[in-house]
Amino acid sequence: MITRREFVKDGLAALGFLALPGGLFAAPADWKPAKKPNLVLGVLSDTHLQVGWDGTSVHKLFPHTYVRNAMKLFKKRNIDALVHLGDASHRGITRELEFHRELFDEAFGTRGGPVKLFIVGNHEWYGEAFKGGGGVTAAGLWKDPVERAKHTLCADMPRRWEQVWGEKYEEVWHKEVKGYHFFGRHWHEDEYKHAGEKPFADYILSKADQFSLRGTKPFFILSHRRHHAAFCQALKDFPNAIALFGHWHWSNADWKTIFFDADTFGGRFPNIQVGACRMDGGNAVTPSSEVKLPEDSSSWKGDNLPSRQAMIINIYDDMVVFERHEVGKGGKLGPDWVLWSSQKGRRRQKRPKGQRRAILSLPSLLLKSRSLWPTGTPNRASTHTK
Repeated sequence: MITRREFVKDGLAALGFLALPGGLFAAPADWKPAKKPNLVLGVLSDTHLQVGWDGTSVHKLFPHTYVRNAMKLFKKRNIDALVHLGDASHRGITRELEFHRELFDEAFGTRGGPVKLFIVGNHEWYGEAFKGGGGVTAAGLWKDPVERAKHTLCADMPRRWEQVWGEKYEEVWHKEVKGYHFFGRHWHEDEYKHAGEKPFADYILSKADQFSLRGTKPFFILSHRRHHAAFCQALKDFPNAIALFGHWHWSNADWKTIFFDADTFGGRFPNIQVGACRMDGGNAVTPSSEVKLPEDSSSWKGDNLPSRQAMIINIYDDMVVFERHEVGKGGKLGPDWVLWSSQKGRRRQKRPKGQRRAILSLPSLLLKSRSLWPTGTPNRASTHTK
């Protein structure tokens, strides 16, 4: 096994990739994969579309510009599946979910289109309220509880979900897209007690043999809120898992939205927070200005600011590539993040002329990557309690 010094000297210098948590790397600016991906995902989170004060129209201060831009980008890239990691609705009103359906149909048509991999977040259940269901706006618009129940998602989530998306609502679910497996978990009523995590881990484990989850081929775990150490430990035999979540609205301009801390997350597989695509969003990581935080920066400001971002994830035989997009002005937030799933894939990468080829091992990446992070990595267990 290579030493840490050899890994840094040969691996990063020779290939030009910067080590990030969880075995990921930031690619050189001019790097591109050599072939087409097997699967392309468009990923959104925390879009928070909301109705106006009549309960049906689009709120005038919060147009659908950024979500529409993201859909256009996904359409252009011919995505195979669309992931939404929750909080599509802001006030927990059914009409807000219908806004998303209309934007989906506008981009992809009313028949066919990408596979829907959608998650329910806390705002679908509670609206603007922390708990209780329906939110304060719904209570103001429809003071009669019977009438209010006709408009709020929480009054009958399974029925409303099927009404909007034409699919059965299941608290945990599995879908297969072009040979890749996706497991999703909706917001649980006792989410802040981690109540939904063990049943979800048990569900994935129960499918491991059926879907041949062990090995190097990646599979995806989707939720609105991040999972905790016990969940990751339960899936300790699956370093090929990739977990995606939202909820926090942190900007993907910063590599610290990749979570792999051994104490908090078990150090088993990467948990990646996807930035919000808010109607009122910017891309600031400091309160004063829009800045793109360098990948190697040691500074970290955990400002919970809205963003206007989307991801495109490209899955290949030997690697997964994460593109971080800004959907207001357009363009990328920074270099692509790359997670190799095989030795063969890393050997294919072009290296600067005259430098030796690096021999990298995925198990050693996963074991050593925590010690190779740039300085200033926060203790996530204490910096955020959402």
